[in-house]
Amino acid sequence: MGKLIERCAGIDIGKRFLLCYVMTGAAHEEPRSETRRFDTTVPGLERLRNWLNDEHVTDVVMESTGSYWIPIFNLLEGHITVVLANPEEVKNRKGHKTDRKDAEHLADLLRHNHVRSSYIPAEPVRQLRDLTRRRVQLTQQNAGEREPSLHLRYSQRENSILLWNVSLRKQAFALRTRIVSAMAIYRQLPPFHQYDSISSAARKFY
Repeated sequence: MGKLIERCAGIDIGKRFLLCYVMTGAAHEEPRSETRRFDTTVPGLERLRNWLNDEHVTDVVMESTGSYWIPIFNLLEGHITVVLANPEEVKNRKGHKTDRKDAEHLADLLRHNHVRSSYIPAEPVRQLRDLTRRRVQLTQQNAGEREPSLHLRYSQRENSILLWNVSLRKQAFALRTRIVSAMAIYRQLPPFHQYDSISSAARKFY
């Protein structure tokens, strides 16, 4: 067993918040502990970093859960030694699982140097990986946009044909309506032999 770490912390990470358990005290003393909850927003993580600095914490441990650990690691890097633990190696099997117990368990393991840190590339290497990954995503996105454009043209053509058919149907319906209306008006007209008397009556008003 290596040297005991006198000022350390364990962080249990969630999607929206995290719990940080701080243990401080000399090797021959019972450590003092405190747990605080922080949001996983930038202001929340900045408050976490300020609190750890105020407590003079030198080492922090957290599990490599998904990608939730990345912003926390980036914010603490350069200020505190961050240990990224494999979840299978630090799994807490004792008692009922809670976030606070997990954070306490991690801090206790770190205090006694029972945590092996996962390999984390240097910051320039991580930045290069991020840029490469982003380039691949943009390339795939660009290639994916070309293929749907062909389907889009076909879709536009089909829509045009559909609208054209609808327009023809509307015109045919309007034509039928006009024909029906004209026939109805025609049926209401007087017989042809009455036109002369109607015309004579009309001339009396002019």
